[in-house]
Amino acid sequence: MTFRKYLRYFLFIGTNWNYLLAFFTIRHEIRGERKYDLDTTELVDIHHLPVLGNNLHHASNYQAANYFLLEKAFSYLQSIQANASLLDFGCGKGRVMAVAAHFGFKQIKGVDFADELIRQAEHTLGPVKEKFPLVKF
Repeated sequence: MTFRKYLRYFLFIGTNWNYLLAFFTIRHEIRGERKYDLDTTELVDIHHLPVLGNNLHHASNYQAANYFLLEKAFSYLQSIQANASLLDFGCGKGRVMAVAAHFGFKQIKGVDFADELIRQAEHTLGPVKEKFPLVKF
């Protein structure tokens, strides 16, 4: 199943942007998922999720933030000691929050309008909370 997940993601990026970017992204997806022990690489068509209100009108598919960019941003924030707290709007499956804990953030919150994604974020963050017990989620 993992191979199909990465292949589907690769083809999505390749056909919507370009295949060079797809190779770059998949390389960092595989490395990041292993490094942080996460399973957040997946496209989710949120139009098929039950969401209250008219929020779906402005929504696009769930696609997690790229590990490469997260690590660059969090390394910078860590270097200037601006890694005290994080509020992740549209937290999806919780990738940004999990990686933030690894970069020393002490207070981390996430919100999303899809209950299914919030449940997946809670599942993602379970082991992270055990690894970083001093972080307030």
